[in-house]
Amino acid sequence: MDDQGTNREGSMKYRKLRIAWSVAWGVACLLLVVLWVRSYWWHDIVACRFTSKDGIRIDSTNGGLTLAHISLHGFPITFVDWKVTSIWSPSQGLFPIGFTEESYAGFYLEQFTDGFALSVPYWFLVPLSAAFGTLAYVSRLRRFSLRTLLIAMTAAAIGLGLAVYALKK
Repeated sequence: MDDQGTNREGSMKYRKLRIAWSVAWGVACLLLVVLWVRSYWWHDIVACRFTSKDGIRIDSTNGGLTLAHISLHGFPITFVDWKVTSIWSPSQGLFPIGFTEESYAGFYLEQFTDGFALSVPYWFLVPLSAAFGTLAYVSRLRRFSLRTLLIAMTAAAIGLGLAVYALKK
């Protein structure tokens, strides 16, 4: 066999794995879009106790996802291991930890004495999951033309310009 035949066999070896990787991240991307749209009408909360004194709380509301590590010292002993709650909030009266004036484009990190809270907007998570889905195919793109490089640089510049414009508003 020549080099092309060997190279072709090597690329076919992990083909199903690349497809599975892309499908999994594609499903994650679609689920994040659904949660993003739902977050403007519903406040979803998932709370989990992982030790007798510590727990995790994940909030989805107002276009963002908040992960908080909480201390259960103030909670009653009957705090269950898992709790999922959805609250109808069309008035947008409920805000997760971090979606305040101090947030920076929807990003927020706050440290407490007993834990922390991290808020990330869905507009960041959706493209990130889509990028992870295409990661399996990046290694196959070993060669590219100057035109491709210029298009990618232009797209990156436009994206950064829009981000700066959005932050200055």
